[in-house]
Amino acid sequence: MSLPAIWFRRLHRWLAGTISAGLLMALVSGAALAWHATSCHVQEWVAQENDTASSVAEVMIDLESSFSALDEMKVNACGQWTVTGQRQNGAYGSWGLRPSNGELSHAPTTANWVRWMTSLHRSLFMGTLGRILVGLTAGLFLLLLVTGAWLTLKVHGLAGRGTGLWHVDMGLLVLVPCAMMAFTGVAMSAHRFGLWPDMPPLNTHAGMVEQRVLPASQFEVFENMHLVALQNLKWPFALEEGEWFHVRLKDGTQLEVDALSGDIISKQVPAKSQRSLNWLGAVHTGEAHWFWSVLWLFSSACVLALGWTGFNIWNARRATKSKRVEMLDADADVEIVVASQGGTTWAIAEQWTNVFEGNGIRVNLCAMEAFRPNLACRRMVFMAATYGQGEAPEHLWSWKDLLSTWEFHPDARGVVVALGDKKYRQFAQFGHDLAEELAGLQELPVLLHKVHRRTDADLLLGWQRTLGHLKLPDLALNVSNEWRNQRETFQVVERRNAGQMVWLRFKPVAPIEKQIESGDLMAVCPPEGNHERMYSLSIFRDQSAGMCVRIKPGGECSTWLGSLNVGNVLDARIRKNPKFHLNTPKHGCRTTFICNGSGIGPFLGMIESLQDNSQATLVWGVKERNHARFASAILGHALNRGALTRLEVVTSQEVTNTLKHVQDVFCSDEELASTALSGQGRVMICGSLTMARDIETIFQECHNEAFQAARTEGRWQSDCY
Repeated sequence: MSLPAIWFRRLHRWLAGTISAGLLMALVSGAALAWHATSCHVQEWVAQENDTASSVAEVMIDLESSFSALDEMKVNACGQWTVTGQRQNGAYGSWGLRPSNGELSHAPTTANWVRWMTSLHRSLFMGTLGRILVGLTAGLFLLLLVTGAWLTLKVHGLAGRGTGLWHVDMGLLVLVPCAMMAFTGVAMSAHRFGLWPDMPPLNTHAGMVEQRVLPASQFEVFENMHLVALQNLKWPFALEEGEWFHVRLKDGTQLEVDALSGDIISKQVPAKSQRSLNWLGAVHTGEAHWFWSVLWLFSSACVLALGWTGFNIWNARRATKSKRVEMLDADADVEIVVASQGGTTWAIAEQWTNVFEGNGIRVNLCAMEAFRPNLACRRMVFMAATYGQGEAPEHLWSWKDLLSTWEFHPDARGVVVALGDKKYRQFAQFGHDLAEELAGLQELPVLLHKVHRRTDADLLLGWQRTLGHLKLPDLALNVSNEWRNQRETFQVVERRNAGQMVWLRFKPVAPIEKQIESGDLMAVCPPEGNHERMYSLSIFRDQSAGMCVRIKPGGECSTWLGSLNVGNVLDARIRKNPKFHLNTPKHGCRTTFICNGSGIGPFLGMIESLQDNSQATLVWGVKERNHARFASAILGHALNRGALTRLEVVTSQEVTNTLKHVQDVFCSDEELASTALSGQGRVMICGSLTMARDIETIFQECHNEAFQAARTEGRWQSDCY
């Protein structure tokens, strides 16, 4: 094979591995949506066969007999019509419509699984970042197809017959439709991010309005407008001079029709580039024709099969390399096995490996999924990171099955260094479970050592205990505190007590180069402490920084911070936290701040930065009302200038208060919950993780569609612990 072919093959493999996860989700969700689009086409055929109405005017006649006032009539992708208005009996709402006879029924709705799959397909539930990743995946998928086609042509040529390889032959079969599928996806992403800009509509003009009064069903424009061409029709607020009907056709054309005369006031025809984009979008979604939806369904299944066959080819080649590696590591003195979620655990394992090898101790370092016990080795160290609520890392979902295949030396000994965070109820649970399973294998002596947030003290103690358990010589392990090399010095300029909380305000002793925003974190470590603690910051207009600290009994860091007075200094480092910044509101976006206790910390600076008349809402839970007094000046000023229009302080330990917790406010006030999740609303939550989960549960139960939309669009920001 020539050198270019080798690199093309490597590029092909790299692309497949890089986009495999994203492509898998896109294909599965796309196939589901293609199935839905196909079923919609079937429903549309049935509807068109049963409907004899030929014009919009005919339908309007039937509607005028059933409704006293009309607002809108529209059709969905499945050909189902919905009409909104007030019935003759006074009832207002939306109903399904059968245009042939004006029969009304329940309004059609989109199934939850369709909305879920749509969000997954468009953004992976990650908002703008997810849309970027999806667009990038589509582009790389197109490049993957190009490299695959080039390799096929280079190796097999154009013989006009099958190669006998499923991966190659199936790839050739779906090459063109997959390229079309990827290209339309790239085009839609390009338009979403302004790379395919909207062109101004063509033929925009205003017509002369003739002052005559006709029923809408007698308008010439509606009599000549076929129903199948209509996408949306909105009635005017009132049938009087200066009002108009708004019409949108399926080809993108928009009309404004005078409410009295029926004359066309304006007509906007989309530019050619916009029509092309609309067509590409309709092709990608399968709405353009049943052919596309069926083709996408078939192509998605074939690509999934291509992924499986490609993986088998790669795995078969990798197996021979693995055997050579095992032979090279056969005489290791210590085996270090790593189970990592994000890769941080590998840094610790490599550090230990370097110390061992620097002292003449041979080490075999590998991932847990690739580990095969060396029967000659008697010492093993398992570094296990806990993921989520006590689970193993995601890629080790079948780790117990993996352990069932292991065999050890009769005199083997093991150590499990379990890494986790004490803020979780199941602290280092995966390491604990792993130690129990290992102990059950051949009665293997296993030492379990838990490490909290990779602190130096815990790691040093674990190192010493490991050496002792594995009967290794006493070796030095140098561990340095990262924060000490990146610290800034701050001076306390304000202190206010608030029950079990204390409010501290700082100013930097020297100018800080990096820009700090409210929502960023301050990492603090006591002078004699072993690990740092993160606190959310408020940044004010005078460049001072404030934090609210909840003093925990026995808490090393909180107790020390609670002892600081005005004039004292502390060393800390600043960590950026962009996911919890108050970005500039768009289109009059109203913010609802939700917090409990010390969760108010980052919000005071955010509220101060709001423009006048921003009409934000703050819901804050404290134990007693006087615990919130330290913030009264900032919040009072915000209320006076309209930055805040509603302030709810909920107290949990006052008998007179009927609302005890933050979540109770949203249970009792439906309007507040609806406003928070409206299309112009944004929610920011800070405080306890329990409170945040309760809030999410309430919104999921009562406003799930709006809640999911807010999360998808990045209007739901949470920073809770």
